[in-house]
Amino acid sequence: MNRKGISLAIFLLFVFMMPVAAQFNQSPTPIAPATPEAGARFGDELVTGDVNGDGLPDVIVGIPHADGGGRRDVGQVAIYFGGSNFGARVGATLQAPDPVDDAHFGAVLATGDVNGDGIDDILVGAPGATAGDQVDAGLVYIFHGDRTFDTSSDRTLQAPTPQADARFGVSIAVGDFNGGGADIVVGANLTDITTGQAPMQTTVRDAGQAYVFFGPGFDANTATLQATTPEAGARFGTAVAAANLNNDGFKDVVVAGDRTDVMAMTPQPNAGEAVVFFGAMPAQGSMTQLDTTLDLTLRGVTIQAGAGFGRMIVAGDVNGDGIEDVVISAPLFDTSATLRDVGEAYVFQGAANITGTPAANATIRGPLASFSYFGASLALGDVDGDGINDITAGAPGSEIAGQASAGRVFILLSGVQFTGVLSTSVALQAPIPQNGTAEANAEFGRAVAAADLDQDGLADVIVGAPGATVNNLSEAGRGYVFFSSAPTVPFVANP
Repeated sequence: MNRKGISLAIFLLFVFMMPVAAQFNQSPTPIAPATPEAGARFGDELVTGDVNGDGLPDVIVGIPHADGGGRRDVGQVAIYFGGSNFGARVGATLQAPDPVDDAHFGAVLATGDVNGDGIDDILVGAPGATAGDQVDAGLVYIFHGDRTFDTSSDRTLQAPTPQADARFGVSIAVGDFNGGGADIVVGANLTDITTGQAPMQTTVRDAGQAYVFFGPGFDANTATLQATTPEAGARFGTAVAAANLNNDGFKDVVVAGDRTDVMAMTPQPNAGEAVVFFGAMPAQGSMTQLDTTLDLTLRGVTIQAGAGFGRMIVAGDVNGDGIEDVVISAPLFDTSATLRDVGEAYVFQGAANITGTPAANATIRGPLASFSYFGASLALGDVDGDGINDITAGAPGSEIAGQASAGRVFILLSGVQFTGVLSTSVALQAPIPQNGTAEANAEFGRAVAAADLDQDGLADVIVGAPGATVNNLSEAGRGYVFFSSAPTVPFVANP
């Protein structure tokens, strides 16, 4: 090969190894409630899953402040089934069978096949629901997926001992932690914990707990998880996730307390912390389904008071090594004394030998602007088609052309080395209306999800804007689907 040919080959190799930005339709498909309602906040929560068994992902939208049955803020969930008419109409609506004021049904959503029939089920958190006579104790409702999709609730979960104001259902995740099939972990981040022995007992207020309900029955040998030393106001259970971090074939339970005090060089109150409980096969004859002794502690790169580390957690393989990782956000992180509540997120890579308090491998940031709340929402999905998950983060407080909290969404594409500080490479925002001004307080990015809705092999990005005005109804809320398309490699002429 001559010198020119060698140069061309090297140049082309370089070009094809370069990360290529994903492309998105800049006229996203809107999703709106069937009947908009002021203050309902459609799009406050989003998840995806195939809940009708047709092989296509469906979009499930939380409307936690919807009124109904003469009651306020009972909440509701809308389902948009995948297919050629996606987004044209609501396919099904879910409601609590026993609605109460301020239950906020739909504030938290999760999907997963919990009954083993091969179809995703929907888990709906109502952290303000009444359990027994305990107000705001919280409930989780399970709706089994089905080819005809019955909208009746199939099962209700509550804390082993319901407690008023505990907010059970503030976080939900599904995973197999002990090899016995799908299990469910639920956070109750305002649970009070009693420590010590009578008569010297002490009540630790709002310490928080999480509970693991083991499948297939979900009612025997429930495991209770809490911090080694419960702390008042720590809000343990604010976020939960299932991730096989140590690559042993069992999902591990990740639980965050986003207001946990952390000791650094000086005490950092409300900095936030996450802990991991490794899953494993129970010993033969053992009644213990999960070891409740924590195995890992995860913290931000810079431990900072009030950062809210642990507000959101997502799990999946983001570096392509076949081992699941976790991404944890701190949306109240201050980048400097003058840049407040900017927010950032951290990548913790899984490894077979992960132990102790592993340092974050990388920090992810969007543009630096106060009150952006970067990381208020997180999602994983392969939007650029390279076979590796990309990281999507919502920044619902982002200002656009002077419009406060208009909101943006940022994406970090895969193919990067997870080290140091990484900047996102793709930005999305709501379409600008005809008046040419972004909508203030729309909170675009309050919720995000990613799934291949059009079956082209690329994950599409779904975004909630619960503060958006619809038909002159403030905070009715809406959503958007940004369909991704295959990135193009620049044409090279006469290199």
